[in-house]
Amino acid sequence: MRLPIDSEISPPIHTSGKNCDELVNELLVYRESVFKKATEKIKDSQIQQETYDRKHVTEELSVGTSVLLENSAQKGRKGGKLQELFRGNYTISENLGKGLYRLKNDDGKILKNKINIKRLKVCRKRGEIDCSRNETDTKKAKVIVQLYLENCNFYNLVYCICADM
Repeated sequence: MRLPIDSEISPPIHTSGKNCDELVNELLVYRESVFKKATEKIKDSQIQQETYDRKHVTEELSVGTSVLLENSAQKGRKGGKLQELFRGNYTISENLGKGLYRLKNDDGKILKNKINIKRLKVCRKRGEIDCSRNETDTKKAKVIVQLYLENCNFYNLVYCICADM
């Protein structure tokens, strides 16, 4: 069985008119060149694997986390632009491993389908705002939150935070 590396480098074995020492030296030089090419290919594949792993990191969600489920029925359709992208308020009831979860709805009924993490979005309550960008943005957001919480106007609060950052 031939490997891909075998097709790139063919051995220079010509035994006519050479003694054993010359033949051994040629094979050693050939072995060194094959070894260099193999290490280069291994390094390239390791770099490719590292970049793949960096892009495909999945976060683990714990049991009891509130999530929203992607509305996949709406995904490939024409029209329906105003339909919700995510539906329900579900809670994770079981982690099945490899990015699969079982969900239960607000009534406590467990859904029969296994759901992939790519179809889930962590659900935050209305009062929770993630201000983890940097210190100045956090200070701005806290001041805006304090001002608008006094007026109890949530929609203006969200709009102002998004506009300022």
